Amino acid sequence: MLYALWSLKQGVGTTVAAAALALHWAQNKQEGVLLVDLCGDLPYALGIPEPDKPGISDWLSAGDDLENDVLGRLEVNVTTGLQMLTRGRRPYTEDAQFNTLARQLAADHRNVIIDCGCIWTHQMNWTKQSQVSATAKFLIEAADHSLLVTRSCFLALRRIARSPHQPSGIILMYEDGRALVASDIADLGSCPIVLQIEVDVAIGRALDAGLLINRLPQRLDKALAKLNLNH
Repeated sequence: MLYALWSLKQGVGTTVAAAALALHWAQNKQEGVLLVDLCGDLPYALGIPEPDKPGISDWLSAGDDLENDVLGRLEVNVTTGLQMLTRGRRPYTEDAQFNTLARQLAADHRNVIIDCGCIWTHQMNWTKQSQVSATAKFLIEAADHSLLVTRSCFLALRRIARSPHQPSGIILMYEDGRALVASDIADLGSCPIVLQIEVDVAIGRALDAGLLINRLPQRLDKALAKLNLNH
């Protein structure tokens, strides 16, 4: 099952949501989890050293000389039940094998979580976006679940109407005291809120200390257990 997490504004918590969900599922799902890092921030969010092996961008740059098992050999072991494909060292290229990547990830027997990052540009035209967003486009469209990560922030939510992609669900990073409530956000996105994560100081402390991989904050772990994709 393929899950693509993306946002329309930087800094709303897409990487944190992807990392936390991957860790939670690694502990609770027997089939395991593959975490795909398109942007390069997941090692820091997880609190692991920057891997020194090639990653997604290197694999995509190989062109037609791809062997079927190469992608699997690039995986990094994060913890029990969780492997990761890192961003890689090379720039994303225009002639990359996006379709091949999407097919291979969709065929994986594990739960595949992709941190697509922020896909927004002011033009909101896929052909004018950076190649990381072009890669994200293919993976978002191939995903079984396309999940928009947002805060209850008007600056982020006003972009939903101009998004080229309709999410299947919303992950709301909830902040107490905001004027917009969950029902407002669901209406704006024309799709259900499948998960609410309270923006908590304990999450920030765990990230800053590099301890997210060791133990998810209790409130965060409980919130992740309520993820509802049965809409």
